[in-house]
Amino acid sequence: MATSDPLADFLAREKDEFAVLDDEDAFGRVDELSHPTSQLNGFSDTNGHANLNGDEQDFFGVQNDDNISTTNADVTSFDSLPVASDLRPQSAVTPPVAIPVMPRIEPEKIRKWRDEQKTRLENKDAQEEKEKERLRQQARKELEDWYKIRDEQLEKTKNSNKSAEQEFVRERDVDLPGQEWERIARLCEFNPKASKNAKDVSRMRTLLLQMKSAKSN
Repeated sequence: MATSDPLADFLAREKDEFAVLDDEDAFGRVDELSHPTSQLNGFSDTNGHANLNGDEQDFFGVQNDDNISTTNADVTSFDSLPVASDLRPQSAVTPPVAIPVMPRIEPEKIRKWRDEQKTRLENKDAQEEKEKERLRQQARKELEDWYKIRDEQLEKTKNSNKSAEQEFVRERDVDLPGQEWERIARLCEFNPKASKNAKDVSRMRTLLLQMKSAKSN
């Protein structure tokens, strides 16, 4: 007589009971652990979409295996990640809009004052030029008068010096007997001058005056 396995009998009974409560085989998951399949929230992945109908496939974005292309991406490399600057929206730069400038209207009073001020300044400039010309003429006349007076004084001085020179030469060349000492006395300076560095010539002057007086007598 064959010996029955108690564990197998127990599992068979439990399997029958769970089959009544639910159509899904609870013990079939033990076999799935040995052959795992990727599921998403109770649904199989795109490789196991045989149980999904057409609407479910469209909803979950399931496609045929022939249309799916897989690429091996290196998630550990930061070079493959998008740069933050590339994620910013590209907005077209709009050129600045030229704002028309309205012409400034000058009030009548300001325009009149500006014209009067311009006329007043022109008149003052003209008067200033006239005054400058008058001062130039006056300075020119004063300079001419000064040169004229200077020339006259120089001419008088020349004539006076020339007359004095002629008189001096005439007296010097006149040889009158008995007036030798008198001529010598005229060449001497008898006015006493106080000078610390000058020699005392008072005795010499006294002798000359005595000789002049003695010769005259």
